[in-house]
Amino acid sequence: MNDIKPAPRVLIVDDDDDLSKVLLRSLRVEGYEAVGSSTAEEALALAMSGTYEIILTDINLPGMEGLALLAKIKNLIPSCDVIMMTGDPTLENAVKAMGAGAYDFLIKPFSNETLFFTLKRCIEKRSLSSEMQTIKAYQEELSSAYSQLKSLDRMKDSFLSTIGHELKTPLTPIIGGLELLAAGTDRAIPPEIINGMRRGAARLEEIIDDLLAYAGMKSEKEPSQCGPAAIMEIVQRAVEEILPKASELGIVIRAEYPSTKAVVSGDRGRIFLAVKSLIRNAVFFNRPQGSVCVEVRETPTGVSIRVEDTGEGIPQEYLKSIYDPFYQVADYLTRKRGGLGLGLAIVKQAAESHKGHVKVSSIPGKGSVFTLILPKDGCVTGA
Repeated sequence: MNDIKPAPRVLIVDDDDDLSKVLLRSLRVEGYEAVGSSTAEEALALAMSGTYEIILTDINLPGMEGLALLAKIKNLIPSCDVIMMTGDPTLENAVKAMGAGAYDFLIKPFSNETLFFTLKRCIEKRSLSSEMQTIKAYQEELSSAYSQLKSLDRMKDSFLSTIGHELKTPLTPIIGGLELLAAGTDRAIPPEIINGMRRGAARLEEIIDDLLAYAGMKSEKEPSQCGPAAIMEIVQRAVEEILPKASELGIVIRAEYPSTKAVVSGDRGRIFLAVKSLIRNAVFFNRPQGSVCVEVRETPTGVSIRVEDTGEGIPQEYLKSIYDPFYQVADYLTRKRGGLGLGLAIVKQAAESHKGHVKVSSIPGKGSVFTLILPKDGCVTGA
């Protein structure tokens, strides 16, 4: 690898042509890429159009003075270093120059040794500054990576805790019923215990279905079963499956459908999972005696499925994270109703795999509206 750095480009600004020629020749002999200018205005134009790391400028220039040029350069090109030159040094000018951001102050006449010593120190400073910026960027990357790792670690712990709770809860009535059977009692098992076992088994099946659906869409980004998908039928089926749980919780579901069939090209299974997840969330995270409105609309480019609830709503600061897998906005709601935090992740994956998207609007204390938008040609048969 060639670590030789290109020579820095230096711009000389002085109305003394003889001095400029001497400086340019000396710099070029030492390998610098040097350009000369006799006015501040011309130098400013060159500096703006080219890449000059260092500018050597006289203080006394025709038109715009060197100090004014220094101020403009530091304002427009902060990374450029400016070294001031003068044959009439005054403490006032030196203070002004250094205060305005000049790197150094050379008093004419100066030797080549002084010139190159000053340039060398300036280049070393620039190199150190560049290295510090690189180190700072690495530190920021490391800090970001560390924050992500901590977040993933918290997510892992939360996931393990959540899935442990979610699996244990429905197992309790099943185990209780099995213990009664194992006891060999002659008495019939009470219906409420049998119903509890059924509910527990259904909940376990739901958890496993969610995990398999999420894992399947994660590993297989594109839909594999493309074909005509009648959205009305899909939504009706999803509503029918959620309706018993909604009735149990005292939640009313209202559905509005278009007069047309509203058919899109898509994977019916994925679309059904997305719609069911939206409606299920709207029911589970609703208020007692609340309502859910499901509305299907056909658009010129596809179809939209709007699900509105009368629940707690989602605070604005949480909206950007609600589609993350295993993310739960309110633990107390999740623990009360149950859930892994996969529903909206499934909705998002299903939407994006059909070149669609999902959007949300929510008012804390009033409820949320989720809209699943699918284009007519979301996937192609045989894709």
